[in-house]
Amino acid sequence: MKCPQCQTKLKTVLSRRAVLIDVCPSCSGKWLDQGELNYFLGNKGQLLKYEQNGLLDIKASEKNCPKCEVNLTKGLLAKESFPTEECPKCKGLWFDQAEFIKISKTPDNGLAKMRAKFLSLPPLGLTSLLVFSSMYAILFGVIVFMITLHLLNDKIGILIAVGFVFLQYFFGPLIMDFSLRLIGSLRWIKCEELPPHLQDFIKKTCAKNKISLPKIGLIEDGSPQAYTYGCTPSDARLVLSQGLLDILEPEEREAVVAHEIGHIVHWDFLLMTLAQLVPLILYHLYRTCHELSKRKSGSKKGGQSIIAAAVVAYIAYLITQYLMLFLSRVREYWADRFSVETTKNPNALIGALSKIAFGLIAYDNENKEKKKTAIQALGVMNISSSKEMALYSSQPLTSGTKDLKEIMRWDLWSPWAALYEFSSTHPLTAKRINAISASGLRMGIEPPLLFDLQKTESYWDDFFIDVLIYLAPFIGGLLVAILTYPQMGKPSYILNIAMGVSLGGFIKTFFCYPRGSFPKYSIVSLLRKMKVSPVTAIPVTLKGTIIGKGDAGNIFSEDLVLRDSTGLIFLDYEQPLAIMNFFFALTKAKHFCGQEVKIEGWYRRAPIPYIELFKIESSTEESTCYVFYYKLLFWTLLPFLVWLSITFIRNNHV
Repeated sequence: MKCPQCQTKLKTVLSRRAVLIDVCPSCSGKWLDQGELNYFLGNKGQLLKYEQNGLLDIKASEKNCPKCEVNLTKGLLAKESFPTEECPKCKGLWFDQAEFIKISKTPDNGLAKMRAKFLSLPPLGLTSLLVFSSMYAILFGVIVFMITLHLLNDKIGILIAVGFVFLQYFFGPLIMDFSLRLIGSLRWIKCEELPPHLQDFIKKTCAKNKISLPKIGLIEDGSPQAYTYGCTPSDARLVLSQGLLDILEPEEREAVVAHEIGHIVHWDFLLMTLAQLVPLILYHLYRTCHELSKRKSGSKKGGQSIIAAAVVAYIAYLITQYLMLFLSRVREYWADRFSVETTKNPNALIGALSKIAFGLIAYDNENKEKKKTAIQALGVMNISSSKEMALYSSQPLTSGTKDLKEIMRWDLWSPWAALYEFSSTHPLTAKRINAISASGLRMGIEPPLLFDLQKTESYWDDFFIDVLIYLAPFIGGLLVAILTYPQMGKPSYILNIAMGVSLGGFIKTFFCYPRGSFPKYSIVSLLRKMKVSPVTAIPVTLKGTIIGKGDAGNIFSEDLVLRDSTGLIFLDYEQPLAIMNFFFALTKAKHFCGQEVKIEGWYRRAPIPYIELFKIESSTEESTCYVFYYKLLFWTLLPFLVWLSITFIRNNHV
């Protein structure tokens, strides 16, 4: 649809009233479809008069309806002289910018409250406090329960565990400093060595929040990365990679740095250390009761009490472990909100996340020149599993919005995504983008993206098939055990079960590693795939350049990052033996960096997009991953190994 006034293509955006409307990016005029006026003109009396009588003082207009292409008519909505233009066919309304502002300021009569409720943000500070208090309440309850049973005598063990955590807390940053310099390419720099806009931003943000300037480290690596660590805000470290500075736009760098400073301001180092204490102590109590139950196995009454205490402690441990993960995700949302409130630019953080956490490349519609590309793990995701890939464009989000929506579907619709988030310290990226958009709406800033795609099918059937395939060895063994149950106790019974497990293992291996041809893809075409998981994979061939290690600057990282003409993606290099990974990281990986390569592998998502390597070759180097062959060999030998074990035990017994 084109603007009736300047013929510019209208853009669909989410208004401050949380309603999708069509807006002209040139003149800022608004087109409201029939019924959408109800969200903006709050006076019910005026709405009723318009619905009954239509426009007042109607005149002809030279403008055409953007939908029906018939001439609009001019008129007034009510006696208050709200001029507008209406389509006589579809009853849509056109307002220029001044007219729209005028009707939006009318009394809302309850609509403002509804909007505020829709845009209300969860109190993340209060949520953190409640979760934290709940964890310690559970710990206190378990301790009281054990004291009541006269079981809590191993105080020394608990003190040692607590002491170890605090030693790690106080000395961990120093160990981290040493390890990053020893095995990485970290060097400490002065704030003045950063780009001028970024050093000014850091200084102003720290001064505003009354914290010391963090110690700044720079990793010489092309993969973008940022994270913080320390004990208190006064001794915090802020680590950035050169790739981050090269890739993101100035406002996006500031948004990411603000997120990291948010962790410092909120004392997340200390809070998460105290949170980790709870499941640690509960697990120690469980282990103590478990050992006591072995010693007092002869005492029926005492043994039952100890077993009950062990069960309670272990259940409490599991509950608090997942509460701790939930608390960590809340802290990430809070750091995002801190970034939005600090920069007053939620769109910058959305743009950074879109580039870093997915894989979207934008094009300039006029000259179709591809923008620069770059990737990977900001500390806004788990630093230990930094596989978050991205593509880079010089515009935050433009024509790439459609691709981004398609990529977000996996996070929001796949059961695998929900399962991974439940056990993760970080929220799913799509959910973070939606939360950031809500924060922007609360500030009156229209987000560049609204996920409005409708799910047309359920993905639970694919998920259940994946689970069955994943458990195929167990299911195979169980089925054989049930079918041959009359033979229980015989050596052949165990051997048959092993053969059932082996058969299930073959099914799982061939399903997870589809063979045959490895078709050619581009990275961006892979990222749009919805039906992909850690189990269901797509065999692919890609050509591109290796731009760096998977873990930026880490000499022991065997994983790599590939860039093609459309973007970048994480390459998971995995061999059957850890020593083989170690050898590749120290010898071959550095020779692939900066080289044009051809790779074959299996594209997966868990929940981030990555490729499990099968082969990688450049003009000078070549390497093959043997995990597929190793798994086939293992399932082949399993029945034979079981038979050898049975024979050995039988002969020794005789």
